Amino acid sequence: MHSTPNNLLSRNGLGFTNKVPSQSLVDAYTCTDGLNIDKSPLFDPKSPYKNRDPRLTFTIAVPGSIFYNYQFETHRDSVKCWNYNTTPATRVDNQDALNAFATFTGYCWKKYVDLEDKADRTNSDMNVIQIRYAEILLIYAEAKNELGQLDQSAYDAINLIRSRPSVNMPIITLGKTTAEFRSLVRKERLYELAMEGLRLTDLRRWKIADKAMVGNFYGRVQKGLLAGAPQIDENGLANYDNVANRADLRVIEVRTFDPARDYLWPIPNIEIVTNPKLIQNPKY
Repeated sequence: MHSTPNNLLSRNGLGFTNKVPSQSLVDAYTCTDGLNIDKSPLFDPKSPYKNRDPRLTFTIAVPGSIFYNYQFETHRDSVKCWNYNTTPATRVDNQDALNAFATFTGYCWKKYVDLEDKADRTNSDMNVIQIRYAEILLIYAEAKNELGQLDQSAYDAINLIRSRPSVNMPIITLGKTTAEFRSLVRKERLYELAMEGLRLTDLRRWKIADKAMVGNFYGRVQKGLLAGAPQIDENGLANYDNVANRADLRVIEVRTFDPARDYLWPIPNIEIVTNPKLIQNPKY
């Protein structure tokens, strides 16, 4: 039994909302044509969550959706919302806009949240993800590519995930270079495995943490939407320099990552004391 749902739920759902997804993760998901939002003709900044990879809304509660039987809206002027736990639905104070500790990014996680836990959100018996078949397939596809053995089986592995009926995203076609396939696998891991505890180690082993884990950690524009799509790079990382109203994005925190230190953990002091021949990792 665990209390994970209580940590993730919205304030209307009586949760703590102390773990939240970022604006950059929301923007990383492609449109249903498989193109990044800065390239796809299907992307509309006025309706940014439409025509998107369905895993976006499987994973994240986005404004305008129904989350835990409440209208989920985090625009700060949306002081009332619909409560669908009653029949007929009733208008109630919208704690996801009014509460000082409502989601700071304007989004909530949907993974690990289930209405079956509504009666007792602190004692969920939902299985905690250790490993899924989707990850095994992505490990295989990545390994084949990095070994220089990119073949039909690697494409089949990634397409098994993308083409399942609930997702039904365009398949990855043959003929990709090693770099192109690497980009596809890395982004697929982001879409598929978000909130499963793997992102930090992925960023470190790919040696891109010094790009992904520095600078502003953004939440949504609190009283509006982004004027346009940010630029999405080959790793699925968003850059907002080209967005006209980027200054309106909420800065949750400013992150730092020192590549000369932070790709390694410190060696525990007890080990250094026990064996004086050990040399501490750099900058610790």
